Amino acid sequence: MSSESKDIVLCDAIEHVLHRKVSAQESTLNCLNINKLLHVISEYHERTGIEIDVNSVYMTPEIGKFANAGRRNEPARLPKIIKLRDGDPSCPVFFFAGGASCLFEIKDVLQGFVHQGALYGIRLSDFPAANPARVSDEIDTCVAALAAGGFRPPFRLVGYSFGGVFALELARALTRRGQAVDFVAMIDTPTSEHAWPLSVWLAYHVDRLTRRLKRPPGPAAQRGGGHQPRRSLAARLWKPFNRLLFRFRSPLAEHYPTMAPQWAGNYPPAYDRAARQLLRMKGLYRPTRYSGPVHFFRATGGSTLDCDPRLIWRPFLPGAEWFDMPGTHQSVVVGRHGQHLGITMSGLMSRRRAWMASS
Repeated sequence: MSSESKDIVLCDAIEHVLHRKVSAQESTLNCLNINKLLHVISEYHERTGIEIDVNSVYMTPEIGKFANAGRRNEPARLPKIIKLRDGDPSCPVFFFAGGASCLFEIKDVLQGFVHQGALYGIRLSDFPAANPARVSDEIDTCVAALAAGGFRPPFRLVGYSFGGVFALELARALTRRGQAVDFVAMIDTPTSEHAWPLSVWLAYHVDRLTRRLKRPPGPAAQRGGGHQPRRSLAARLWKPFNRLLFRFRSPLAEHYPTMAPQWAGNYPPAYDRAARQLLRMKGLYRPTRYSGPVHFFRATGGSTLDCDPRLIWRPFLPGAEWFDMPGTHQSVVVGRHGQHLGITMSGLMSRRRAWMASS
């Protein structure tokens, strides 16, 4: 397939989600949301065999250049630290995304984030699958990348979802090295079920099972349709019972990632590898006490896959300030919720900087 044909394929994929014509010269990618961008990347991979790293959009926002990056295998050479927005290099802020390090999912938060300094995103490293990496391994690469990039303290760190763990642990590592950290924000950060106290885990699953049993039958069953007979009690209980078993699975087991409730499957190869790595890291991680200041932003709408993060984190974060933000775990960083979150975080950071400067 020629380069011109591949550009056409990419334009077609974008047109499918935008429902309008586009050209290779447009900077259309920034107007997509994360789900649409991932759909475009998946369709492009299916039709060309080329997988484009989702974070390439920050390096090459034009459609044609985005495709060229994939053809030249530039995603494999993306920097560890990506500039997300220009600004004063002396007071940068570093962000970790959730999921498989898709920085694009927090773009609405960045839009609302008012700060004169440059904004950077830190990508997760790709470790050998044969030796499952831990959060500490990722933190070591982050510390090295910050030093190699010439960044100096004080550091400001923000992490969404499990990215909040990386922000927290990076703050811990930098502090131990005598480097000042003057802002840490965790956005609705979960832990794996392995780290939940038994009482929290039991309460979560009893509530989940109760709601499942109270759920009314589907439309077909209500109409008396014969195509979808009412399932037996055993069949209705199998899925939640299988979910119960996840707490007792080993994160080192071969099929552990595909058993995780967050696993959706059918990912392109590189994204699949990153997702598996992250789920193992999450399964192996156990929170420990951090006495430094932390701003924890909890989504009031919660998540269907995780318990209330306050139940997990409060004993480990004695210096945390807690903020309830509108939205669910997914929507808290999207649209007006994401922009409001960005405005709130940056305002707190500015006030903290002013207080530290005057003290």
